[in-house]
Amino acid sequence: MSVSQNDNTYRAMPMFSQGSHDDILFIKSGTDSNAVYDAATFRLDAVRKLLDYASQSSTEKVGAGFEMSAIADAAGILVTDAMAIMEGLRKKSPL
Repeated sequence: MSVSQNDNTYRAMPMFSQGSHDDILFIKSGTDSNAVYDAATFRLDAVRKLLDYASQSSTEKVGAGFEMSAIADAAGILVTDAMAIMEGLRKKSPL
């Protein structure tokens, strides 16, 4: 779904990123490719840090299941966001 506002077009992020039954998170089309790349790699770096923490926590704590589940959920959302953002770069088309 795309929404046009003030000559800008917005494309909805994937449903997994939305966290609700309606589209509330969007990417602005025509954004500079460097900014798009930075946004995607920022999310991937956050995932790396979450997974580093999860790896350390799982070896140090017993019963850390809830923490690991929350980390896995956050990592999944961030990776989904990054993949959606980078898909626009891969296709070399406006987001």
